[in-house]
Amino acid sequence: MDLILVVTKPFDWCVERKGQTLSRHSSQEAAYKAALDYASALFEDGIRTQVTIKPEARTFAGVTAE
Repeated sequence: MDLILVVTKPFDWCVERKGQTLSRHSSQEAAYKAALDYASALFEDGIRTQVTIKPEARTFAGVTAE
């Protein structure tokens, strides 16, 4: 099964597959719609795909959460 990620960035959202950014969006809704569109296109080609949200770690005042 293939995987498409909706990655939450500090100021936007991106849709990624296999480590490559497919698209960037200014709204969460647009990113989810794009991810589902990519998954639908892959399904039509016979590739089962899962769409997952991946929050990215954020930094505040130079300190990471780690």
